[in-house]
Order: sequence, then C-alpha cells, then structure tokens
Amino acid sequence: MVVYLLLLKTEQDMKQQETMKRLPRGWMSRRGLALEYFPQTDGPCAVARLKRWVKGDPEMMDELRRAGYRPRQRYFPPRTVSVFRRFMG
Repeated sequence: MVVYLLLLKTEQDMKQQETMKRLPRGWMSRRGLALEYFPQTDGPCAVARLKRWVKGDPEMMDELRRAGYRPRQRYFPPRTVSVFRRFMG
C-alpha cells in the first residue's frame, strides 16, 4: 500500500512538472504557488491552506479579483502571481 502511494505521488509530480514546462513564462500552477508558501505540506493540503489564506484576507481577495483571479482557477497568470507575492511576501 505504501509503495503504491509513493508511486502515485511520484507520477503526479511528474505530470505536474510536465505541465509546468508547457506554461507560458511567468504563469504558475495553483499547486506550485501553494507549495512555495507551504513547503512542509503535500500538494492538496498546501492548496487548501492557500485558499483559506485568500478567503481570510478581504483586501487580498479584492486585489486578486481585479487581477483576474477566479477561485477554481488552476493556473495563474503573472499579474495574479505578483499580487500573491505582494501580499504573502
């Protein structure tokens, strides 16, 4: 069971890396951005924490919406990424 889970995680990581190679310059995946700020967690937990962070800061949410953010968006353009970085450090 543990070996299967490790193989599944490795396969997901490989798919994530392939997707990142195809993104235009400056774009980031939701998971990649979340893992930058919450590296101690796995992908789904990091994404959930990022979502909670955004929901908990109305000022950041307003700025993200002006930058084109949508809550279920999987990939963020450079403008949205810069808003995340400005608010989260």
